[in-house]
Amino acid sequence: MQKESYKNIVTKLVNLNVRVYGLSNHFRKLRKKVSLTQKELSNFFDVDLSTISDYENRSGTPLKYFIKLYKKLHIDVNELVYKLYSNDIKLNVPGANTFFNYNYYTYLPKKIKKISKPFTLNIWKSDFGIIISERMILRLKNEIKKAGGIFLVTKLSGVTKDRLYRILSGKGSHIKNYYRLIQYLKIGQNEVENDIVGITYKGGNLVYPCIKNFNPLLFRIICHVIGDGNVASGNTCRWIQDKSNSIWLKRLIKQQIGIEPTYTNSTTNSCEMVTIPAFLGRLCNSILNIDIKLLKDYKTIEKFLKLPKDYKLQLLAAFVVDEGDIRYEGARSFRISQKDKGILTVFSKVLDSLNYEHSPIRKEIDKNGRIIYRINVYTQGVLKFYKDLNRMVKRYNILAGLWQKQVEIENYVKTIKNINNTKLETNLMNKMIFDIFDKQKYVSYDYLKSYHPIKDKLKTRSKRCLINKFYELSRCGKVIRCNRGIYKKSK
Repeated sequence: MQKESYKNIVTKLVNLNVRVYGLSNHFRKLRKKVSLTQKELSNFFDVDLSTISDYENRSGTPLKYFIKLYKKLHIDVNELVYKLYSNDIKLNVPGANTFFNYNYYTYLPKKIKKISKPFTLNIWKSDFGIIISERMILRLKNEIKKAGGIFLVTKLSGVTKDRLYRILSGKGSHIKNYYRLIQYLKIGQNEVENDIVGITYKGGNLVYPCIKNFNPLLFRIICHVIGDGNVASGNTCRWIQDKSNSIWLKRLIKQQIGIEPTYTNSTTNSCEMVTIPAFLGRLCNSILNIDIKLLKDYKTIEKFLKLPKDYKLQLLAAFVVDEGDIRYEGARSFRISQKDKGILTVFSKVLDSLNYEHSPIRKEIDKNGRIIYRINVYTQGVLKFYKDLNRMVKRYNILAGLWQKQVEIENYVKTIKNINNTKLETNLMNKMIFDIFDKQKYVSYDYLKSYHPIKDKLKTRSKRCLINKFYELSRCGKVIRCNRGIYKKSK
C-alpha cells in the first residue's frame, strides 16, 4: 500500500469524526511545540477552554485536531499513522459503544494492511552477503542430508557447489544464494534471519554486524558527507577534518559498527580524511532508498525532511559541526554558511520543520572574495536546538551532540541573561504594536496591557517595559507622544 493510501484512510477517519484515546500526552506535547496556551489553542480550534483541558486529560481527542497540529508543525501524517498502529491506540466513533484499533476497524469497507516498522533492513531484498551461526550451519547440513546430499541439492536448488561449501564452512555468501537454498530445503526466512551473525559487502574480508534497524546516530555518520565530506568511487566517502576533531567521527563509526575506520593524512599533514565505509552507504540505500553518491545534491537532502525529528536533529547537528560558526564573546551569533544556495535552502526548511527561529538566507562575500550564503539562527532557535540535543545526548551518548563545538554552544547559552531582550523578541513586539496602529489612530498603555497577545508577553517583562519601549520608538521618530501614556504613529 502506498503512502498516499494511508493519508486517504486518515481522511476517511476524520470524516467519520473519529476520536483517539491514549494520546493525551502526545496532544499536550504538540500544543507546547506550537507554543500555544490552552486558551490560544481553544481559539484556534474554536472550542471551549474546558474542552482542550479534557483532551489533555485522557479524554477522546478528535483525530482532525491532531491532523491540524501536524500540518502546523510540518510533520508528515504518516508519523501519526505509525503512532496509531504501533501503540495499539483505541479509536471510537461518537455514538458508538465499542472501540476499535487502527489496523482492524470495521467502519471502513477494507481492512488496512499493517505498516512495517520504518527504517528496518529487509535483508532478503538487499545486496549484502551474510554469515550464519554454527547452529544454523549444522541445521543446513542435516537438511541437505535428508534432501539427498550435496550433489542433488546443488543441482536442484541452483546454488553452485563452491558457494554451498562457502556457506557450510561459515565463510558466507551472497543473500540470494541463501534464499535459493532455504527455499529448496523449506526452511523459513525468519529462522535463518535470526541466526545471521555478520554481514559482508562485495565479497570483502571485513565482517560487519547485522544491523537490522537504522538509528539517528548511524544516519549522523553519512550526514557528514554533506558538509566537509566527499564521495569517492564504490560508495566510499571521506570526511576531511582537523586532526584534533576527526577523532569524533572515528569514535562514532567504531561505536555503531564495531570497526575501526581507516584514515589518511592530508598533503599539509594538519588534517585527516576519515573513511566512511561503503557498507554504510549500501545500508543507507537499502533502508532509506537514498543513493549516497548524490548526498551533495540538495534534491537528495530534501528527502530527509520527511524523516522523524531525531533524524533531522542529527542531520542539523552534523551540518553545524561542519559548516556552523558559534560566537559567544562580544557579539553573540550562531551562523550556518554554505557556498551552495540549494543546500542551505533545504537546511532552512529543516530549521522550519524543527520550529527553530532563524533569519532569511543572505548572500555575502567572505574574506577570500568568494560568494557564500548564510543563515543566522535566532536565540530562541538556538535554545530549542540546545535543549533537543541535550535530550538526545541523554538518550544515546555524547556523540549525539555537537562534538568539538559543544563547548561553544554551552558558552553561548550561558551568555543569555534575558530571552526577552533578544532581537527577534524586540522586533516581534514592535510588529504587534504597529499592527495595532494600522487599525486605530491612538494607542495607550492601558489598551496594550489588555490586548491579549501583548498582555501575555508583558507577564515576563518589567513594569516599565512599555514606557521604555515607547520612549525608544518616540526617540527614533516612529511614534509621537500625544498625552501621558497615549501615542500615535508618525507619518
